[in-house]
Amino acid sequence: MKKRITAAMLAAVMLFLCAFVSAGCGSDEDSFLTSCDDSANFPVTINSVRIEERPKRVVCTSSKHTDIAIELGYAKYIVGKPYEYAASAVSDASEVGTNDNPSLEIIAGLEADLVIVDEMIPEESLTALVDSGVPVLQLGTPRDRMSFRNTYSCIGAALGGARDGQNAAIKKAESILISLDDIERLVSSEPTSYVCIFTNSGLSSYITGDDITTMCIELAGGFNVAIEGKNGVFSLDQVSRGDPDVILCPAGSQPTVRSKRVLNSCSAVTGNRIYDFDVSKFNCCDSQLIVATWELARLLHPNIVTKEMLPKGAIDYYVYTSSVMTQEEYDALQSQLAEAEAEQTYVFVYED
Repeated sequence: MKKRITAAMLAAVMLFLCAFVSAGCGSDEDSFLTSCDDSANFPVTINSVRIEERPKRVVCTSSKHTDIAIELGYAKYIVGKPYEYAASAVSDASEVGTNDNPSLEIIAGLEADLVIVDEMIPEESLTALVDSGVPVLQLGTPRDRMSFRNTYSCIGAALGGARDGQNAAIKKAESILISLDDIERLVSSEPTSYVCIFTNSGLSSYITGDDITTMCIELAGGFNVAIEGKNGVFSLDQVSRGDPDVILCPAGSQPTVRSKRVLNSCSAVTGNRIYDFDVSKFNCCDSQLIVATWELARLLHPNIVTKEMLPKGAIDYYVYTSSVMTQEEYDALQSQLAEAEAEQTYVFVYED
């Protein structure tokens, strides 16, 4: 069981990260963050990219980096966001495509003074952005605790400075991690549940081990059967061998799961523990991770995590499954979940 981080420990972490930011910040190699003056916020150098002054026009090509920038209070500086990024805080920002296929023309037209990209951006796109003369900061996607802290640290330093911005970002990251640890302490004595999370209705994409959601699954008292997968790639045969106790899938996908013969012997199917879940909530790097992890802990350990413990805005997914609900009740639930996902609102559904 992890212990609560004390103020002294937090101070030590902050001191360490102010001087050195390790692999998760930008690449698989060590990365440094430096400032010309220990008492100054700018200029700041991150992963060899020098930022002379606070950026006022920022483009993010990754949704998770955008989440972090908004969480840290920098939404007003974001002029470019990923395609179909729906957060209302940046509703006026222009869509600039995806990290895999950014629109160089749109980005150029925004006259940004900083572009933040994921390290998996195609080399030709990165080269074109760098050649345009705008500072381009490559950062990794948070995949575990350390890379979560480091990515927050780097974005905080880039947008708020090596002193104030970075320190505030580290505090925010630690606050989220401490809240997640509180959930782990609550369920730590419970048997581990084996979990499979499908991220699309066709059941061809998964939460795999290189996704920070795997950490959340473990903190909620579960084990990700797709932990050996990468970039969302796994297979139904591998799921069957992992024998999940619980399967989560996008709203309306339960019949598809039940139709897969290879999954018929899984404990989740025979035990009737297939749940519609707003899996998009896990595709984030902000405080919504806390809400999603509480929801998952409630599903995995309903005798320990009661509906009264769920934070504001959480959905109680511990409800009757389609096989024991009437068709009318099931159809109504699907409609509510679909509307909630489309409108980014929440539906509360409780067990009788």
